[in-house]
Amino acid sequence: MPQLRLVKNIDPQRSSNPKNLFTVGDVFFFEANGVELWLSDGTEAGTRFVKEFSLIAPDDIGEEEGTQSTKSGKLAMVSLDGKLLFRSRDDANRSEVFVSDGTSSGTGVLKNIRTDDGSSRARDFTIVGKQLFFKATNNAAG
Repeated sequence: MPQLRLVKNIDPQRSSNPKNLFTVGDVFFFEANGVELWLSDGTEAGTRFVKEFSLIAPDDIGEEEGTQSTKSGKLAMVSLDGKLLFRSRDDANRSEVFVSDGTSSGTGVLKNIRTDDGSSRARDFTIVGKQLFFKATNNAAG
C-alpha cells in the first residue's frame, strides 16, 4: 500500500488549501491560497510557485459555473502540447483563457476574448486533435 507523505509545506503560517490538481505530462498544477498557481513533480525540490492572480473565484480555475468540479467532472483546465490551459482572471483581463508552461513568464492570457470590461466566462473546454474548443461570451454576440 502506498504511503502518504507531505511533499512540501508551501505555507507554514496556515493551510494553503491546495485544490484543483491537474496533470500535464509528468507534473501537476494546483491552486493554493485561493490566488496562486503552483506546479509539482511530486518532489520537494520540484514543487514551485508559478504565478499569483488577483482573484481565483470558484468559477475560474477548476470549477464550472457554480458546480463543484468533483461532482460535475467539468474542469476549466485542459492540457495541450505540454501546457496547461485554464480559465482565471487578473487585474486587466477579468475571467479569460490563460496558458501556462510552468513558469511565471510563460503564464498569462492566451486570448482576450472579451475586450470590454466584461468577462468571457470561457467554459466546457474540449481538446480535439491539437485545438482547444470552448464556449465563451464576447462583446458582439454575448
